[in-house]
Amino acid sequence: MSIDLFVVVIAITFLVIGALLFAILKPHINRLIAWFKERAPLVKRYWKFVIPLLVITSLAYTLIYIYAPTEINIGLVGQISGLILAVFAGYIAFSELGESRFDKLEESGMDNFRKGEFKLAQTRLEEAHTIKPKDIGLLANLMELYLILGLFDKFETKTRHYRRHIIEEKEELILLYLKCLKELVQDHPKDAKLKIKDVVKYVNSHPRSRDTLGWNNKELKLSDPYKLLSKETKEIADNLVAYVTDKLDTENEAKFVEGNYTLKTK
Repeated sequence: MSIDLFVVVIAITFLVIGALLFAILKPHINRLIAWFKERAPLVKRYWKFVIPLLVITSLAYTLIYIYAPTEINIGLVGQISGLILAVFAGYIAFSELGESRFDKLEESGMDNFRKGEFKLAQTRLEEAHTIKPKDIGLLANLMELYLILGLFDKFETKTRHYRRHIIEEKEELILLYLKCLKELVQDHPKDAKLKIKDVVKYVNSHPRSRDTLGWNNKELKLSDPYKLLSKETKEIADNLVAYVTDKLDTENEAKFVEGNYTLKTK
């Protein structure tokens, strides 16, 4: 085999291996990129500005050095780029103020939520949502709040928004749980049972979705709609939360998976 043919074979082999690795890793890479974009918008905006600025500034210095290498021209480029950077630094500082306000609104809103002050919680969490509409954790809490308050149209609107920003398996599981909860708070146990089957099916195919799910129904139990529910519906709601958070023992989980959502002995 000639050296040229050997090089071609090696190159093709590396291309094939690279293509296979890319095909295997592409979903993970996409999730990582999506996670970074979703979770670090401020950092993303910073680099999307700084990198082009560095490239343009370097190009400007290069052209001046070649065609008009005077101290005035060089200083002018430095002053302009410094001014642009200062303006952007102000923008970053302003964005951080928004982040700080979001944290305070979310913290106070969730505190109201936990205390059963639902209308006040709605006001604060909705304002926080306007600052960071892609924060899926806040959105999930807001959607549960809408169900407690009986604002089902708003819940459906946010459901579509929530789905567009799902990244992790547990986030899909939370959405399925909330859809079940919508039927439960309306005391529709038969409809809820149909949707619970979707939850069980999803958990069976994505067993790790429950690993870090710190959900509970403490706030729901403080609400008037919950207090008016039938005993059966309350049992289903409590057991559903225990199931999605992996808190049921082996025997009761087997009953729940089989469709015995009240966990009563047959």
